[in-house]
Amino acid sequence: MQAAAKQAPDTLQVQLAAVRLAGDQLALPKDITELQNLNRTVLDIRDFRRKVPYTLIDDLLNSALQQEADFYCYTNMDIILQPNFYQFVAAKLEAGHDALIINRRRIDDAFLDKPLEEIYEEPGLKHPGFDCFIFSKAIAQQMILSTICVGVPFVGVSLAHNLFAQANNLGFYDDQHLTKHVGLEVMPPQDPEYYWHNRKAFFQQVLPKLKPDLKVAKIPYGDRPLVIRLWKWATNPSLFTWVNCKLMIREWWRR
Repeated sequence: MQAAAKQAPDTLQVQLAAVRLAGDQLALPKDITELQNLNRTVLDIRDFRRKVPYTLIDDLLNSALQQEADFYCYTNMDIILQPNFYQFVAAKLEAGHDALIINRRRIDDAFLDKPLEEIYEEPGLKHPGFDCFIFSKAIAQQMILSTICVGVPFVGVSLAHNLFAQANNLGFYDDQHLTKHVGLEVMPPQDPEYYWHNRKAFFQQVLPKLKPDLKVAKIPYGDRPLVIRLWKWATNPSLFTWVNCKLMIREWWRR
């Protein structure tokens, strides 16, 4: 991430930032801005059998919004940015996009001990889910994220659907060599209790509020022929065929 930021074009000023829970002692590199500490976790929302202090994505975003910026970028901690990442992002933002979704490439665990230069060169495999998001401040201020916590599925789902609903010109890139993840898994094992917490928060609190602004044309692959569209939706863990089919029916009914 730091290496990519150093190669950002002059037209894009990149500020790296990090946030910690109150009491954390983790040291930060000098070139990373420390944001205001967070004072709660998902454990403050409800009781869980296994106590893991996962941060709420909404709290992370609100902390980031305290730093003045035109755009914000969120991705997972284990994502490696290619050296040309910010050059690509700058070009797309200058072209008029107000949000971007960039899918990662998966590479073998053997690269854990390899230098970054070898990781950059490895093409890897496509990954169907969403885990890197760039969005304008206006979109960030309107996001609906409920009590969804990071480190568990449905973070990417929630961010993506907020962009589907609120972005005016979303750029979606599912086959670019811009981000890497060491590990070939698509869906790693999850604690079911936290998984169902996030799932319920998305379907009961996030999606209903976004639905009025969701349109098939703004969903990835929504412009493809019907059979290809349905196949792409069915094989993507961040998209829900039944939700999108309901959108299609709603739009057909309103014609």
